[in-house]
Amino acid sequence: MVWLKEKIFGPKKSREEDLAEKLYQVLVLDGGPSGNAESHIDATSLKIPLGKLELFAQERLISLEALMFVAAQTETADRSAKLQAVFGDKNIHPFALEMGKFIGRKWRGRGIEINNFDVGGRCFDEVEEFLDKPFLWGRSWLAEFYDDPEQSGEHYIMWTDQWLKEFETMRKMVKQYS
Repeated sequence: MVWLKEKIFGPKKSREEDLAEKLYQVLVLDGGPSGNAESHIDATSLKIPLGKLELFAQERLISLEALMFVAAQTETADRSAKLQAVFGDKNIHPFALEMGKFIGRKWRGRGIEINNFDVGGRCFDEVEEFLDKPFLWGRSWLAEFYDDPEQSGEHYIMWTDQWLKEFETMRKMVKQYS
């Protein structure tokens, strides 16, 4: 009867797979963790030109996905180290692994050619400057969307602060639920 259940309802998801999907929905979609806050900074408040709105939305989604992956990796790193000590070098926390697979599927669905092994590298590359020099990252991230890169100057501090808070929220949620 299990095969019939799988035919009707699909295969049962693991706890980690289900958690990755739910945290993604809550923390990445709809503008990130601050998406519903009154103080949320979006394309309208940043005065992004109409011709660049689609690119803005795509870049924002990729950056949020990358931060979600990094949060999953960093908040499960200690537990991954314990798994590696017991079972060997290649073991990482199941939630971190599942989040990487999930984001890889999302990217491939959007036409980004990537395999599951490259997702981590791409995510860390995407947010490396954010992790090292967040305000420099915020300014350069926004500069891409203005004809005059100096236009980002009036927004980048609030923009970066919002991203720092979103990343901290992601980390807390991963730590709490993974």
